[in-house]
Formats: sequence, structure tokens, C-alpha cells
Amino acid sequence: MHDGRRQARVIHLAMSAGPLIMWAVFAVLRSRGLVMPAPPLVARIMGLVALGILAGAGVAGAVSGSRSAPGPGDDDDEARQRRDLARLVTAWALAEAAAVLAGVSWLLGGGGWTVVVAGGALLMLVVNAPGRQLT
Repeated sequence: MHDGRRQARVIHLAMSAGPLIMWAVFAVLRSRGLVMPAPPLVARIMGLVALGILAGAGVAGAVSGSRSAPGPGDDDDEARQRRDLARLVTAWALAEAAAVLAGVSWLLGGGGWTVVVAGGALLMLVVNAPGRQLT
């Protein structure tokens, strides 16, 4: 499954780079005052939703952190690796969603705690990197 690991690395890189690039653009926009802040309640709700998604990513990451046991029809490791990859991509997608939503919340005037939420989401992406999880 060397090809599968390569695909996993490409997917992981794209899902990690997207929020980083978005945060860089948002930082420039916010520092130049080019953003109209949203009502504080909207930014706060978006940040809390991002925190909830990050919690879901943590659960998905914990579940995908251990290799799955062979299923009834698994003759080789390839089927198990496909299942493990599917769980990893789910955890990555949740972490990416949390980072993006926290970024939008911060851009619209959310507090500094949204930066911490996004940092936690990006850390989750690093911890669940394909090299560490797929063998």
C-alpha cells in the first residue's frame, strides 16, 4: 500500500496547508482593517461550534489512532489499511473544519481564544499525520 500512503500524504498536506494559508490571508486582512466585524454573538457562536468540531476531531483522532482489527473478510492488510485511511481522513476533515471555522470567527472579531482552537486543530492534524498512523 505504498501508493495509498503517498495518497494519504497528499491529502494530509492539502488539508493542513489550506487552513494555514487561510489564516495568513485573514491575518493580513485583519491587520489592515479591511474586515467589517460581525456582531460579537455571531463570532462567539462560530468559535464555540469550531470548539465542538475540534472535540469531534479529537474523538475521531483517538479512534483512528489505533489500527483496526482484521475484519471477517480481510485476507490481507490492504483492506484494513483502507479502513484506517478512511478513519484518518475523517479526523483530518474535522480538524480542518475546526481550524477554518475558528479562523472565520477570529476574522469577524472573535477573541484570541479562537486562535487557540485553531492551533489545537492544526496540532491534531500534525499528531494524526499519515506517517505516524499508516504502516
